Amino acid sequence: MGVVCLFGVYGGFLSIAVIRELAKYFANKEVSVMSEKLSLVTCTSCGKPIPPGSESTKFLCPNCGEIQIKRDGKCRKFGRLFKCPNCGFQGP
Repeated sequence: MGVVCLFGVYGGFLSIAVIRELAKYFANKEVSVMSEKLSLVTCTSCGKPIPPGSESTKFLCPNCGEIQIKRDGKCRKFGRLFKCPNCGFQGP
């Protein structure tokens, strides 16, 4: 049995016509449908979403150790500042 995964990236959606055609194709096949919203983590420095598999890092705040700081590859590369929302610690 093959597995087909259909999902919208960054909020993309399938049209009703496409869904109907897929339903015809999979009519006699075992199909499971998942309807979940994917939330991407955001970079603590710039606030942009961090896609899965991208060059990024996460670590606990060096000052309070309670908040996980997440940084994308660009912010790491250029040494952009981050600020801990819990204690206010700033670091590169």
